[in-house]
Amino acid sequence: MNDAHENIWIQGYFPTIKKYFADSKYKKLLKESFDMFEWNSHPPFIFCLSAIPDLLSQWRAYSQDGQGVSIGFTTRNLKLKNRLPGPNVYADRTLGLTNVEYDPQRQRKKILDLCKTVKDQFDTAGQKDK
Repeated sequence: MNDAHENIWIQGYFPTIKKYFADSKYKKLLKESFDMFEWNSHPPFIFCLSAIPDLLSQWRAYSQDGQGVSIGFTTRNLKLKNRLPGPNVYADRTLGLTNVEYDPQRQRKKILDLCKTVKDQFDTAGQKDK
């Protein structure tokens, strides 16, 4: 990783996530999710790219003040989808690209949107089991 906080910032949202899934029916889901986070965070396989070519701040921060190398590529040629990657038995689903969100208010909204999606899918799957 090139930034020590890439895998840490979300931990600040753990209390929000735990509160969102406070009902006892989500206890196993929550435990398994946090276990997966812990398993995947040592070491995390994350790296950052810039959508802006030849960005001076990137050269300064990540290439020993401009002494490094820049590699350019087109995501279309790599056939990477614009989505969050994640653990999956299908290799093509373990890779993906997404923009980094730096604004805390938008981060919180994305976390809550994701929580709602997971909760809805979990509840829908539970209804099918009945």
